[in-house]
Amino acid sequence: MDMTTAKRPSMEANPKVIGARIRTFRQKVRMSQQELSYVTHISTNSISRIERGEVLPSIPSLKKITDALGVDITDILCNHQ
Repeated sequence: MDMTTAKRPSMEANPKVIGARIRTFRQKVRMSQQELSYVTHISTNSISRIERGEVLPSIPSLKKITDALGVDITDILCNHQ
């Protein structure tokens, strides 16, 4: 298959979906919101708001979160089908 016709994962911009993915990965590694907050230097309140889909994290914050969870940023942003 040539690269121009290869199906690429679509990007997700829905805060609720992104937040749910972050929560799922956090729970998979058995990390509390407080622990994620400590590791990322993002407030617990902000982590909670991100996971509830009230706000989208900035790219630098999302990078800190994905690094702490040991996942790739595309695991959070892309619809892998």
